[in-house]
Amino acid sequence: MVSWSCVQTTASFTTPVGRDHQELFDAIFDQSRTAMLVVDAQQHIRRANGAAGELIGHPPPILEKMSLAELRGESDHHTLDQLWEDARTLGSLTGVQPVRRHDGSTLPVRWSVTTALGGHQDDNLVVYLPTSEPTSRAFAPPGMRDPRITKRQREVITLIALGNEGSEIAFHLFISNETVRTHVRNAMRATGAHNRAHLVALALQRGWLVDLDDRPG
Repeated sequence: MVSWSCVQTTASFTTPVGRDHQELFDAIFDQSRTAMLVVDAQQHIRRANGAAGELIGHPPPILEKMSLAELRGESDHHTLDQLWEDARTLGSLTGVQPVRRHDGSTLPVRWSVTTALGGHQDDNLVVYLPTSEPTSRAFAPPGMRDPRITKRQREVITLIALGNEGSEIAFHLFISNETVRTHVRNAMRATGAHNRAHLVALALQRGWLVDLDDRPG
């Protein structure tokens, strides 16, 4: 089962260190084991990474000819369209709904939509992360803000965006699993993110990721 997070990207994103936004975004998008899609305001899929192809069951070139409407489960399409518009209006929204795979099966997914305040208004990043939660109503997080998150928290978020599990993050950063969980909890509290999918989406949109290649050896 997967969760669905969506964030509107912006051209003004500047990464704290190392590569510029586009280079870092492209590297994470292409290399991540987390399913990611870039969609426009009309929900047409413009770009898909390999992880998304594996998750949905269609190769990226096929996904890039589809729309999010074709990935919906047996839900009220009017309701989902309204949620999409609400998310774009409010700036952020998250909930759980089913998604349809290539073989017709459906999976409950958590989705988080986070929009940019400017930049490319038609570019929206969709991120899928595992969940076992039942369908729920949508929640709007507290007001958007620029939180003070630590460099270590940024490193943890970057590794989550790349698809790493807690134990892998602990190994990469030479810290314990509990310390990883603490960093995630603190980052979510600081940013107002409701879940990891939402945290990744916010990070990609607002420039909280770091270039791990620039860390001291």
